[in-house]
Amino acid sequence: MLTDKLKKAGLDEPEIKVYLACLELGETNISRIAKKSCIKRTTTYLVVDSLRAKGLINTLKKKNKTWFYAEDPRKIKEQMEENIKEVELAIPELLAMANFIDKKPNIRYFEGKNGIKD
Repeated sequence: MLTDKLKKAGLDEPEIKVYLACLELGETNISRIAKKSCIKRTTTYLVVDSLRAKGLINTLKKKNKTWFYAEDPRKIKEQMEENIKEVELAIPELLAMANFIDKKPNIRYFEGKNGIKD
């Protein structure tokens, strides 16, 4: 199902509803997005801001009104590829941190009567 695939891409349920509504509506206002996505208008503003931060929705001004539109769906793939690159860059540092942790067991050998006492 499409929503399951978008969840795996890092979107939550309200973001999916709003993004899909924007894709279907084209350039539109918050009221129409809220109505189409079945999300309260005040919540829709928050979700749109979240999607704008992710680069999936953009805005434009027309006659002193703000219109919203969905960016190309391929942006989702680009965003995921960027996230993978960031994680790959962090892996050497994470591995270096793991090597500093003292998890290795110490083995000591005791010999003779003093060894038994120790």
